[in-house]
Amino acid sequence: MILYVRSERGAHSQRPSRKLLSIHQTWRSMGFEVELICGEDVYGPLTDESAGNKRTTPIQLRSNPGLTGIQAPLVHSVAEYRDIRHDGLLKALMLKRLAGRKPQVIWHRASRLHLAPLLVAQQLGVPYVLEWIDRLVSYNFSLFHQKAVAADSRRMREALRVIVVSQRWKEDVVDEYGIPPDRILVSHNAVDADQFTRDPEAGARVRLGIGIPPNALVMGFVGKYNWHHNAHLMPQAAAMLRKETNAPIYWLMVGDGPHRAHMEAVANELGVDDIVLRQGSVSHNDVPAWMSAMDAGVVPVSGGEIICPIKVPEYMAAGLCPVVADGAANREVIEAGRTGILFRSGDARSMADAVRKLSDAPRLVGRLGSAARAEVEKRFSWRATWGQALLDVLAAVAEGDTPPAGPARN
Repeated sequence: MILYVRSERGAHSQRPSRKLLSIHQTWRSMGFEVELICGEDVYGPLTDESAGNKRTTPIQLRSNPGLTGIQAPLVHSVAEYRDIRHDGLLKALMLKRLAGRKPQVIWHRASRLHLAPLLVAQQLGVPYVLEWIDRLVSYNFSLFHQKAVAADSRRMREALRVIVVSQRWKEDVVDEYGIPPDRILVSHNAVDADQFTRDPEAGARVRLGIGIPPNALVMGFVGKYNWHHNAHLMPQAAAMLRKETNAPIYWLMVGDGPHRAHMEAVANELGVDDIVLRQGSVSHNDVPAWMSAMDAGVVPVSGGEIICPIKVPEYMAAGLCPVVADGAANREVIEAGRTGILFRSGDARSMADAVRKLSDAPRLVGRLGSAARAEVEKRFSWRATWGQALLDVLAAVAEGDTPPAGPARN
C-alpha cells in the first residue's frame, strides 16, 4: 500500500485535486493500492456546513502581494503557529489510520512545518518520499521562520527520494540544499490524453452558439483567474491586433476566479468586448468541447521558471497550438517552432506577435497542434511521468537504498 499524504491544512481527502486523482488512478491501474490522507481530515468528514467554512484554511500570503510592513511577519507567524499545532494532530491521525498496517512507502506532498509524515515513516521503518512543488518558506521574517527552514532541510535530507516537477527545479534544489542529483526525480505535470481528444463537431457547435465565425482564429484560455496568471495580457494583445490586421481573431476565455473582473475591465476599456468572449466555469466533462472550439491555447502566466502549468499538456492533448509565456520549465515541455510558440513573459506585444504569426500562416496552427498532441502522448502521460516515478522509488527500496547521512545545506 502506498500512503499519500497531502498535509496542508486546507486540503481534504473528500475533495482531491484533479491532478491528485489522476496520479492515484494511474498508480491503481498499475496494480498498487493507494490510500490518501489530507490535512483537513484531522477535523473529520466534510459536511455541507464544514465544506464552506474557514476553520482550516491557511492564511495565504503569496496570493496576497499587497501585505506590507508589519502585516506580513505577523500573518506568517500566526499561520506557522497553526501549522505546528496541526502537525501534531496529523501525526495522531496517521498512526490511528495505520494501526496494524505498514505501507510500502509514505509519499508526502510537502507543506510548511509539517514533519508528521516523515516522523511516522521513521517510526514504522518505511521509506519516506518527499514531493516538493515550490518554495514553502519564501519570506524572511516571522516568529517561527528558523523552525520552518529547518523543517524544509530535514525533509530534504532524510527523504529516500525527492520528487520535483521540472529539471530547472531539480537544479535549484541541488544548489540550495546540496541534495545529490540521483536522489531527485523529475515528474512533469501530465495529462490523460484520451480525456482531451479533439471533437470538431462539438467545437463547431460551441462556435455557432457564441457567434464565432467558422473561419476565425480562436485563441483560448481555460483556467482560474489568479493574480499571477496575467490574464489581462490577452485583451491587451487583442486590442493591438485589431489595429494591425483585419483577420478574424477571437479570444475565448473559459473559467472564473478573483481576477476575472480585472481582465474584463481591461477588455471593456480597450473596446474588445466583442472579440474577447467570456464563459464562466464549466464542468470538467464539458472542457474538451470548449477546447475543441479553440485553435490555440494561451498560457500568459509569468511563473514558468520552475513549474510548467498543467494546462499546457492539456492544451497539447486537445491538439491546440500552445502559445506559452517563455520560462525555463515551460521550455522543458514546449519546443518553440515545433510543438508550440513561446513569447516574452509578461509582454502583451510579444504575445500579439506570436498570435499574428499564427494568423498569417493558418497551416502552422494545425501543424504545431498535431505535433503537440503527438509529444504529449509520447512524453507526458501520467504513467510515463508519475507512474515511472513510483516505479523508480520502489526499485530504490528493493535495492536497499537509504538517504545519505549528514546534514543538508540550508
